[in-house]
Amino acid sequence: MSAVRSDIEDLITYDALATGPGVSFVDSRGGVNLLDGATLDRQARALAANLLADGMRPGDRVLFAGSSDRRTLVALTGVLLAGGAPCLLPVVHGARWVQALGRASMVVRPWGVLDSSTPTSSEVLHLWEQVQGAGIRVLDVDRLITQPPSPPTVDGPADAAGVHHLQLTSGSTSRPKAVVLSHANVAANMRALIAASGLGIDEVRLVSWLPLYHDMGLLQVIVALSRRRPLTLMAPTAFLRDPLAWLVHLSRARATHTAAPPFAYRACVEAAVRRGVPDGLDLTSVQQFYVGAEPIPTGVLRAFERAFAPAGLQPDALTPAYGMAETVLATTVAQPTAIGAGRIVERAAADDGGYPGVTRAPVISCGKAVEGMTVEVVDPGDRVVDDGTVGRIMVGGSSVMNGYLQDGVLQPAAGRIDTGDLGFLVNGELHVVGRLKELVIVNGRNLVPSEVEECVEDLDGVDAGRSVAFGVLDPSGAERLIIVVEGTAVGEAAEQLASSIEQQVREQFGISPAQVLIREKGAIARTTSGKRQRGLMRARWLREHHETPRRG
Repeated sequence: MSAVRSDIEDLITYDALATGPGVSFVDSRGGVNLLDGATLDRQARALAANLLADGMRPGDRVLFAGSSDRRTLVALTGVLLAGGAPCLLPVVHGARWVQALGRASMVVRPWGVLDSSTPTSSEVLHLWEQVQGAGIRVLDVDRLITQPPSPPTVDGPADAAGVHHLQLTSGSTSRPKAVVLSHANVAANMRALIAASGLGIDEVRLVSWLPLYHDMGLLQVIVALSRRRPLTLMAPTAFLRDPLAWLVHLSRARATHTAAPPFAYRACVEAAVRRGVPDGLDLTSVQQFYVGAEPIPTGVLRAFERAFAPAGLQPDALTPAYGMAETVLATTVAQPTAIGAGRIVERAAADDGGYPGVTRAPVISCGKAVEGMTVEVVDPGDRVVDDGTVGRIMVGGSSVMNGYLQDGVLQPAAGRIDTGDLGFLVNGELHVVGRLKELVIVNGRNLVPSEVEECVEDLDGVDAGRSVAFGVLDPSGAERLIIVVEGTAVGEAAEQLASSIEQQVREQFGISPAQVLIREKGAIARTTSGKRQRGLMRARWLREHHETPRRG
């Protein structure tokens, strides 16, 4: 671990790109487009020099869309080389892009926006004029890359305490929060991840399909660029088109590391069942498949292990982890162990603490706190609880953010962060139960939406990942459980499925759902990383039923 620590300084720099391996861009059909290190370095330095010539100063904030393409990667690298603080936005187009830009700008208050689109419709053009009229500088990425660089020279960042990048939190499409992360924060998390990987930095080879505006996707890119490691990028749309292409590219690149939320592993299993495992697939080089979400469904990981063991999947490669943008990425990482070998705790033996009703199904360990981080679990009175007792998860340490940016002003973080998640510790290993703010309380019983969804998805006729559960308040103030399921059943078949779901939930939890809705595929709102947006589904239900929420 000491060797790793000395290899990653607190100041993250990007001054050796020209001698690096560059970045390979791939699609679902196997095509490869290489951006070599020398070209990346030349174009990024041109963009950086032109930004500085246009008046950007080190530490200034810059917004742009986080596509998985050459232009975005050059823009990201150029802003970092110039000492700017990039903030990447989800990729949307037309009027939605301008609206998203306006919302994010109110929070971030950027020095400028990098964009290469040309408004065509009168609606979009009018919105652009409003953005620019609000004093937001819009700069063309292509001009910055191709225009001959102007003085001054690019010196890069000078202070490890300075801002490295800003991360918009997941699900922040309407009221975003910007997490402010310093160079020291990023370096600490990189050190911790490398230490947890068991590899030296020179051995790491990365493949990622995650969007660059997602913390899990962005940090993989930062590791590769700053440490000159091989990186293969596939667009999220390419993964959705063919999930198995992700595994094929891992095999071809002899990758050591990758990461994804649980739905990606489920999608690979479903594709393998339909089409079979690709011929020649070899996953023996992959040391760690990181899995990050709360909570992580154990059945999905076991199915992935069974499906791809014949392709050389190592029995200890699947690596549950827990983290968030507020800690750069990782807070805990599990040690290499087969999923079924001591990783799973039967929660029936756990103490509910001050949150009765939340311990039911088995839960997987997300490991111990990574280097430089601490994890505590507290009761409703903020008192630290014993091992095996459910409570709120609190985290602290060297990777914790500087704070949130609100209206351009930094609100400093406290010494430790209340994650809003529920979990418990066993021998120092974290087991995540669910999110406190998503708990549905019916007749005094706490229901974790993810557990209700797992129960529903055990039924024939309900595919994995195709349900969402949330709570709403009736006029008396009592909470009701609503379940929405994506399916193809219609008419009498839909009624029978809804009745089966009601019976299943009643038998498992002793609570009857107030309503079960069968909807077409795509009806469930999701974040850009595939997580179910229960709050947005709740808001939609309330609008459809013309009801006003009493609880935020």
